[in-house]
Amino acid sequence: MRCSVVSLAAELFILRHLSEKTGGHLGCVGSAKHFRDLLMRNVPPAPKLRREGADVDPEAYLIHMGFPRKQEQSHLAICSCHNEIKAGGYLCPQCGAKVCELPTSCKICNLPLVSSPHLARSYHHLFPVPVFAEVKAAPAIQEENNKLKISIAKAKPCSACRHESSPDQLVQCPRCKLLYCLTCDAFIHETLHVCPGCAMLPAMQQGGL
Repeated sequence: MRCSVVSLAAELFILRHLSEKTGGHLGCVGSAKHFRDLLMRNVPPAPKLRREGADVDPEAYLIHMGFPRKQEQSHLAICSCHNEIKAGGYLCPQCGAKVCELPTSCKICNLPLVSSPHLARSYHHLFPVPVFAEVKAAPAIQEENNKLKISIAKAKPCSACRHESSPDQLVQCPRCKLLYCLTCDAFIHETLHVCPGCAMLPAMQQGGL
């Protein structure tokens, strides 16, 4: 177990000893901004520690969970969570019981029920989106009437919002090589946590797109 402490007062020896022995960290708040920085530092789950004396990383354990299918709104059934007749909902893939909302656990078989977007948001910190590289477009040199003419590179569309931006306002994903504007770059890294181009790569390789 790893213990980290955000202290609102002075540093205490017992807190320092606790954080050092468990592999955590201790921070003493100096200002409102510093308090937010220390708090946000503990929001992303830290990687699992290697056991003392072990030569390999800790083993991964599989968690049995279900991805229920959406039930039609016109079909009435008794939900297992409220014991009421309601339209719509989700059906447990293991026992067929109906639940109203996700994520939850099936009241009949205790199977954890989630949707793929919920699962993606819960582990995105383990697979972060790579930092996009800046696009450096060199000016095009053309020859007209035996004279060299330097033309400015044309604007290119963003692969996400399709709005055209100048090359110095675009960034490129190192994996899929698609171009994104700075606004979409911030949205992908701070909110979406997945590159649209990298997500489409399997379908493109199979000829689906």
